[in-house]
Amino acid sequence: MRVAIVENTSVTHHGQVGVALAEAGLLTDVFRPFAGDGLPDPDAYVGLVVFGGEQSALDDHLHPYLPALAARMRAFDDAGARFWGSASAHRSWRGGMVRPTF
Repeated sequence: MRVAIVENTSVTHHGQVGVALAEAGLLTDVFRPFAGDGLPDPDAYVGLVVFGGEQSALDDHLHPYLPALAARMRAFDDAGARFWGSASAHRSWRGGMVRPTF
């Protein structure tokens, strides 16, 4: 099973979260949309981890990928995937409901 990880800054690293996922037998793919990476496909993953960064949830004009990321988080939820987000990742959800974490 695969989990998508979205890092929102160059200094973000999945660290112990990545270790815990690996210890649980999950494979991970890392996406860095701030650097031009695409966003993960909800049909390809059982879960999504989104880290925050220096941006606020109101910084769409500075980080133009944020609205697409918020929509993708909702798509993961709609697909029944697990979601874990830190900091601005939860604020970027913009009204979506969050399922229990891993």
